[in-house]
Amino acid sequence: MQNVMYRILFAVSATIIPMVLSYWIKQRYRNKLLKLQSQQREFDNSYYHCMFWTTDNNKCKEHMFNNIECRNNCSVTYLQTLLKCLSSSKSSIAMCMYHLTLKQVADELIKAQRRGITVRIITDYITSRIEHSKMKLLKNTHGFDVRTPPCNDSFMHHKYCLIDAEDADLQKLFLGSLNLTLQGCVANFEFVVITNNPHMIREYSKEFNVLWNTFEESNVLRL
Repeated sequence: MQNVMYRILFAVSATIIPMVLSYWIKQRYRNKLLKLQSQQREFDNSYYHCMFWTTDNNKCKEHMFNNIECRNNCSVTYLQTLLKCLSSSKSSIAMCMYHLTLKQVADELIKAQRRGITVRIITDYITSRIEHSKMKLLKNTHGFDVRTPPCNDSFMHHKYCLIDAEDADLQKLFLGSLNLTLQGCVANFEFVVITNNPHMIREYSKEFNVLWNTFEESNVLRL
């Protein structure tokens, strides 16, 4: 009788276990396929606009003051593109920028704040105290929430900005090597990419919030 039970148990196990394993493998494959398809849809619906600054942009220094565009890759054209990103915001701007001296950018951030946009800025401890930095203006005069690392031992060297990151239809991100300075716009080799890629925006938002919360306690900009 015991042998019969063992044979029945073996037969059932030999039937059920392969079925369970087969179902588990199929489900795992299906989930991976769905994830890949979702990522592909995100990629297919994403745009990437690239801008490159070269020595040709040295000629654009005067244009930065009189706001006259000279050609498609003029520094003014590029700056206007970034300003349009900021002015398009409907709910939030989260800027992580090593150095900001451009009046045009500061003005656009002030306009956004006056429209009721939530503006958060993370910047570097040292550059925020440089004479031409706009952080004093934004922090002291207009009450922006500006945060820095706790000390000057390490540079906060990121250069990116999230616009409406919480809204899947409106979200966009620009990032690159460019500091928002006159030097960066007319004298350096720089690049910026503008995208609405959801995966990139999620990752950059996550990192921004980590930094924001890390610098929250005693590291608020003191000027």
